[in-house]
This record gives sequence, C-alpha cells and structure tokens, in this order.
Amino acid sequence: MSEAENLSHASVQESIAGCERQGELDIFDLMIASRSLRSFIFQIEGSCCPGFKIGWVSTVTARFFYGHIEIGELTFENTPVVPDGANFVTIPEGEYREDIVNIKSMVGFESFFDDLMPKSGAAHWLDEDERKTTAAMSVSPDGHHLALTIDLAKPPRIKCEVRSLTISDNRININMRNTSSGPINMVLDADCEFVLLQDKKTVGNLLGMFNIHSGTEDWVVNGTIQDGVSGVVLLKGVRYREHFADNTWYQYFIQSFEVEINVDRAASGRVVKKRKLSTRSSEL
Repeated sequence: MSEAENLSHASVQESIAGCERQGELDIFDLMIASRSLRSFIFQIEGSCCPGFKIGWVSTVTARFFYGHIEIGELTFENTPVVPDGANFVTIPEGEYREDIVNIKSMVGFESFFDDLMPKSGAAHWLDEDERKTTAAMSVSPDGHHLALTIDLAKPPRIKCEVRSLTISDNRININMRNTSSGPINMVLDADCEFVLLQDKKTVGNLLGMFNIHSGTEDWVVNGTIQDGVSGVVLLKGVRYREHFADNTWYQYFIQSFEVEINVDRAASGRVVKKRKLSTRSSEL
C-alpha cells in the first residue's frame, strides 16, 4: 500500500472512530408502569428513521424529560438492540424486564400526566392528533452505546366521551370511551374510585377500571347518585384501590382525570327518571 493510500485509509479510520451517529425513533408504543411512589418501568417500541444504523451496540441509556426538566434515566448493560427487517425495535426486549427508573423530578412527571389526562376546561394542542412522539437517538463514536432522549411534554391529551348513561333509583351506570392518538399505554389492573361533583359538593360515588391505551377503549363506571341531581356534574378521579395503593403513584395520577357529564341528557335519547338523556363530554 502506497503512502497516499495509507494516509487515506488512516483518515477514513479516524473519521469512523470520531463520528457520533444520530437519528430519531418514531415511538408507536410507550408502556409505563409504577413500581413504587418514586419509580417506574417502561418499554419502548418504535421505528428508526430511514438511513439510521444502530450498529452493534451493547449498552442502552434512556433519558426522560419534561421540556428541560429531567424526569429520570436508566442504563441497560449487556443489551443488544436488533432492528427487524422494517427497522422496528423494542427497548428493552422481553416481557419481564424489571429495570427501574428512579424519578428525579416528580414535578416534571406530574406535569406530563396533567397534560395527558382528560381535564375539564383544559385546552388541546392544535396539532396534537398529528403530532408524533419521538426519541432522539445517538450512537457513541466507539459504537458500543446507544442513547435515547424522550421528551414527554405536551402529549396528545386523551379525549373522553360518554357513550351512554342510565340512572335507576340511586344507581348510575356510565359507559365511557377514551380516545388517544399518542403512544402511552398503562394498565392499572384494579378499580379506581370516582366522585360526581356539583358546585364543589360530592353528589355521587362510583368505581371503574381506568387504563390508558393508544387508540380507543371503552370502559364503565358505576355507583350511586343522590336524588334530585340534574344538569352538569364533574366526574373526577379520587383514588386507586389496589392492595398496594399506598406504594404507587397511581393514587395521584388518577386524580388528574376530569370529565363533565350532563346527567339530564344522553346521546341515546333513552328516558331515565322521566328525563331525556344525552351527553356532554369534555372536549378539552
């Protein structure tokens, strides 16, 4: 090999060794589950942007932010990330990974759920149904380390509507539908307590199993309502009822749930308690 070829070869090697590859992951599914009052586990599924090559990485670090506030980070050692033929990846792979993210800023974590949950009077972002949730990706110059940065600020807010409502004596049954264009998935696997509020006074108590899924999901809340209640009431989350509720932030996040309901009207037009029923969902 000539001197010129040696110099050219050395230049290429230096270029490869000193280059940090950067790209973006389009997140289709982000599973989050509580593991204590101050921690969570997660799993990300998504598609790498065209042209981005992860390479032969063995360490993965995921960092979660709310804007400039760092929520937490986790590093997986000895963890390969192998895209399939469509450049789709799962991080971390496997069903039973229990690597825990310790929450550094509960303020940022709480703000994320305040943005995500249905809330009376809250605004939707104009482009939220089209907005993608992405992670910035970078591979270290030595090719060993993949880093992901996920900003959880301003997610598409969950829309919640009343599909039907029935009242018989003091029993109330509400069929709900959640619609989410974002990738967040959370399964609580237990009932949550809800109240009906009118003029800041409790006029009903209900139970329902609330989960978060991308797309649409139907669910039911039922319980009791006081006699003589009419007009608009606020259905609000109060408490998570699992046996380990005192050791999970689920008991806090459910309190972000708020939906306005008109107990006089339901879209089905069914007569209940001699009143025509329709709904007023909170279009946030």
